[in-house]
Amino acid sequence: MRLERVRQYSTVSGIVLGVMVLIAIVSLLEEGPPRILLYIGPSPLNTGPIGTSALYYMMKQYYLNTHIVLDWSMARGFVGDLCRRVMIIVVSPEVPYSDKDIENINEIVSRCGEAGFLVADESVVSNRLLSSLGSTIRITGSIILSIDRSFYPSAEINTPWGWSGEILLDIPSKLIIGNSSLQGSVESGLLITGNNFILESDIAVSAFERIDHLYFYVIGDGSIFLNQVIDSDRGAAYRDLLFNIVDGLCGSDPECIILIDGSKYRGLDPLKILEEPSSDPLIAFLTQTPEFLSSVIAKTIHPGSWLPQFINILDYRLRILLEEQPMFKGIAAGILTYLILSILYSRESSRVFDRPIREGGSGSLSTFRDLEIFLDRRLSYTAEDYRSFFIKLNRFIEDLFGINLYDPRFTEQAAAAGIPYRKADRFRKRAVKYMDIAEGRVRIPRIVRWGRAIASVYRDLQDLLKELK
Repeated sequence: MRLERVRQYSTVSGIVLGVMVLIAIVSLLEEGPPRILLYIGPSPLNTGPIGTSALYYMMKQYYLNTHIVLDWSMARGFVGDLCRRVMIIVVSPEVPYSDKDIENINEIVSRCGEAGFLVADESVVSNRLLSSLGSTIRITGSIILSIDRSFYPSAEINTPWGWSGEILLDIPSKLIIGNSSLQGSVESGLLITGNNFILESDIAVSAFERIDHLYFYVIGDGSIFLNQVIDSDRGAAYRDLLFNIVDGLCGSDPECIILIDGSKYRGLDPLKILEEPSSDPLIAFLTQTPEFLSSVIAKTIHPGSWLPQFINILDYRLRILLEEQPMFKGIAAGILTYLILSILYSRESSRVFDRPIREGGSGSLSTFRDLEIFLDRRLSYTAEDYRSFFIKLNRFIEDLFGINLYDPRFTEQAAAAGIPYRKADRFRKRAVKYMDIAEGRVRIPRIVRWGRAIASVYRDLQDLLKELK
């Protein structure tokens, strides 16, 4: 019989807990009010029409290891020491890349076996990133108009992974393809150079390049991946293009780590928006979103916003009291002594017990064999197949651990049985995530390769069973 180590802890008294909470709140004063910013540009944190939040949500549906990067010095934690494949998405950055950004991105790339880059930008900001990684593709920043001087020229776009189609671009920029392969062009258009309009044909707007273990797909237009395009009635072609590029750069590997750059956009302080109203329609739209209201409330109630003034008033009153009432000094010393003694004597030492963990019997063995049946099939899989698979998986887990995957306590129960905490947590979240998609409980419906989903979850289960003591 296996034994589970269970710890029992005592609680501290209410007064001691109150003091500890006060100390924690005071410690927040060093950082000041939270730095909450709202974005009106193509940031993945912007849910407005020219944001790219829809791109993030769609990537997250299939590639669970999708993250928004707000600081490249912190992004190394997303990939760990080693990773098989990473992909970085950059859409119309507004702020130049610093030397530190480039250094951190290069370090991330060096930790992974293969790295892909999707750069969609009509400005020259992304060129620094491309050149630092060795790519010969450059974005000129020269705007392309259609022959009739429309800002929406039509382009024939291809990818190395079999996608081809004609789409409308939105104020695109010409590319210099260098040693890369041309993947898309405007057949005939007007190139704006200064105050002149130059008629050109076959103007490059997208290109693909491979350099050792690095893959680059660059398109001179970030507008095609904005929310107002992706979510529009004509968004199907743009979504198909996006997923074809992402699947190609990720090798259709569900374990691929996707990092969406959210660090290169100018944010607005919500309180300053209230103080200084703007006539900008994008800012006006922003003030009507739930994100704006929640950020204003969060910043207003944060202790860093009001606690400094409160402490100044309290300090002033206490100094007057100590100066005018000497007896109060003794009372204050007594209270302080009592609090210190309470902290020292109110804690109980923790005790450790051994408790048996539930053993899997013949029922769990037969259920495990049922799971293997799904992997022996040679047919296409559907969401209904995954639902059946998950029900059997959940029954097997409940037979083995006495708790099902919907219960967050499963992770702790599995960890107590010798399975690494992070591995158990990742297994539970992935299995439940796919089940939510299968049953339509997600915000944005996503077409999932259910065969790969079943195989991925089953592989995670095998890894867990190997760790089981």
